[in-house]
Amino acid sequence: MDSSRLAEQRAYRRFRQGVRELSLSLFYWLQTEAAGLLAAFCLQKKMTPQQVHSERGLVEEFQGLLRTQGVELEWPTTHPV
Repeated sequence: MDSSRLAEQRAYRRFRQGVRELSLSLFYWLQTEAAGLLAAFCLQKKMTPQQVHSERGLVEEFQGLLRTQGVELEWPTTHPV
């Protein structure tokens, strides 16, 4: 295999690793944001997270709050480039 092909493969691997690291960072950031909003929601409702989790209506209300704050609850749809 020639050196330009090897360099191309290394660059592609570095790119994919960067994408994975960015994806994980974004995932953890969104988890932290949701946890903070859940804490505020629970304080306002005077309930525990377990109580919110056990009542469908409260889960839907909390999910509505997340959406109004710009938190995506579903993975975005991707299309081939």
